[in-house]
Amino acid sequence: MKIQLVNGNEYALKKKGFFGGKWILTIEENQIMDFQFSMNKGMVNYLFEDEVLILSGFFVINSR
Repeated sequence: MKIQLVNGNEYALKKKGFFGGKWILTIEENQIMDFQFSMNKGMVNYLFEDEVLILSGFFVINSR
């Protein structure tokens, strides 16, 4: 899946792991965020804080 922002930056959101509880966000094949979910909690690890990307990642993952 791709996320493209207004500024033209394009990111790829990829499922990582068998059960779908882990996702990574990359730009030009460089991982910049890691989303991990379990039953009722989640965690986001990131190289730099970007609220738009975090919310975009949540939206795309939850809309699947």
